[in-house]
Amino acid sequence: MFCVIKPKATAKMRDAFKAQYTSKASDAERAFKDIELFDTKQQEAQSYHFVFVLDESGSMRPHWDELQKAYNNFLTRRHDDQGGDDLITVVQFDSSAHTICSRQKVASTPRTLSIHGGGTDYAKGLKEATKEIENDKTKASIVMIFMSDGTDDGSESPENIISQLKSKYAKDHNFICHTIGFGPDITKGSEEEKKLHRMANNGGGEMYKAETGNELIKKFGDIAANSTTSSALIERFSEILSRDINTKIMVDYL
Repeated sequence: MFCVIKPKATAKMRDAFKAQYTSKASDAERAFKDIELFDTKQQEAQSYHFVFVLDESGSMRPHWDELQKAYNNFLTRRHDDQGGDDLITVVQFDSSAHTICSRQKVASTPRTLSIHGGGTDYAKGLKEATKEIENDKTKASIVMIFMSDGTDDGSESPENIISQLKSKYAKDHNFICHTIGFGPDITKGSEEEKKLHRMANNGGGEMYKAETGNELIKKFGDIAANSTTSSALIERFSEILSRDINTKIMVDYL
């Protein structure tokens, strides 16, 4: 038995295993079988669309290289963890917002980000990200990574925007929002930290605190590593695998 999650990606390996297996005379009476664990829609649902919403206000200028390093390490980690089919969107914001790249595969995602410098309006960044999410017609799980180092100067509620996103896309996507408070200005118990906590709670995610560049790299890495197959798909894996193993044992030995 050869268990397959992504048939196209593993076709060459499957054929090599099959050729080797069928060449063994002692195993000739037992058929080689490949099992597709997930159908096309389920394969799509286990993929990820990472939406970065990154603060590029003036206070981030001294730390921009550290942010870029954390961001690049994230992309490398996803690539190394077989996340080449992930979609990446990058939105940057200060007192306004703009999209750097939209739904790009990891390999074609830009590795260098420029900083604009200005104020800090969380809602502007989230609204720009919302436009990109609305254009995602796949069933991929959406993981938003919102990072800021300072006080929100906007007049709208970012918590409400996250709640609306979670509610609106619950049917078509598994939506989650993680927030990261970067630098020394987001102190424990501060209004900035509380707001980032509320945003993460409303988005079903976690709020992370990173005071240094090395801590930011680690937090980005933790999110990259933890974005794996959901428990529901793991249960399906176990269910199908158990069923097909039982069937094959019956066919081969009974």
